[in-house]
Amino acid sequence: MADSPADELRAEEFLVAYNAIDRFLRSRLDLDRHSSFRSVVDRYASKHPWWRRDAEALRAFAELRNVIVHERFERFKYISIPAQEVVAEISAIRDRLISPETVQNVAGRDVFTVDAAASLADLLRLVDEKRINQLPVYGAGRFQGLVTSKGVLAWLAVNSVRNGPLLDLTAVSVAELLRLEGARHNCDFVARDMPVDEAAFLFANNPQLEALLVTEHGKQHQGLIGIMTQRDAAGLFD
Repeated sequence: MADSPADELRAEEFLVAYNAIDRFLRSRLDLDRHSSFRSVVDRYASKHPWWRRDAEALRAFAELRNVIVHERFERFKYISIPAQEVVAEISAIRDRLISPETVQNVAGRDVFTVDAAASLADLLRLVDEKRINQLPVYGAGRFQGLVTSKGVLAWLAVNSVRNGPLLDLTAVSVAELLRLEGARHNCDFVARDMPVDEAAFLFANNPQLEALLVTEHGKQHQGLIGIMTQRDAAGLFD
């Protein structure tokens, strides 16, 4: 029995997605047609490590594409027809690659900051009012660091042991909290058009990373336009 129209349509949809991915990768890497599809995928994945999962799928799909395109039987237009799930997956890979969701679409829009000279009491009032766990700190017109709920809890633990439970929170500056945070790499600045897959990769590879601070081009001196937290990243894959 010859291929049904539905079978032919699935094969065509698979090839359209495959070819779009092939063109995009070669364009981004400035490669001509002499490089094999698998080598193109490998090279792109080496430059974009967060993309390796999709790369693995594409290596397998390359074998299927070769069968579809090169193998023929006289009564059939295609001797092998991809399953609907395969077509859906390669189409999703194409969409994530060519038109990825970006951090600006998932990052919180309301970014609250605190002055380094503010007191711990002021900071706690803001945390209570806004229900937030990470606060970028600015002082002298520059970014100073990120104060987190973990940092506040650590400060309270250390100082309640040393000085007793009655602490004057108005006498403690946010700058002092930052000193306790120390050199912990708990935040990064990223551009608003960073793909969310790349952002999730940053969190996965730095357990201390608690927030990505979003600016136009990922520069500290630019105004904050969003903040993406570990919780936001985890929610992408729920």
